[in-house]
Amino acid sequence: EDDVPVEFSLAVILSKDPNERNIIDDKKSNIRILLGKKLRGFGQGFYNCFGGKLEKTNDEYNNPARGAIREVREETGIHV
Repeated sequence: EDDVPVEFSLAVILSKDPNERNIIDDKKSNIRILLGKKLRGFGQGFYNCFGGKLEKTNDEYNNPARGAIREVREETGIHV
């Protein structure tokens, strides 16, 4: 099992708001992306999406969405 590559999940959370306007050119912009600011480790201070290593104990290798959901909950407190 040591030769099994590490697999990761990545969650990109999108939201639509048809009334929101783009601050750059004042056109309607209906897609928003939730990013988190990295507080420690590699990339500290930068913004990124949420994700992490898949866990074998939760059968996340067969269901990566389960890993993405867990990572979002752990890193943001948001239940999706």
